[in-house]
Amino acid sequence: MELIIREREKGEREVEGTIPSKCSVKGYRVKLILRGEKVVEGKCECGSFPCPHSSKLYLVYMRAKSLGNPHNSS
Repeated sequence: MELIIREREKGEREVEGTIPSKCSVKGYRVKLILRGEKVVEGKCECGSFPCPHSSKLYLVYMRAKSLGNPHNSS
């Protein structure tokens, strides 16, 4: 899975990725806006937020960040 991370103004960071899901063949595209470690805004193709897909993207991002490479994970 690939993460797309963009820096924004006010110290915010936009994290975007596709999360595999049992309820969708192609997975869901999720976008999170983070201020520090806190999620301040988000959007998911499933139509609900917060949702399990946004939680999974956040966990993938935090794992990649702790491994020292926040811009890409496998």
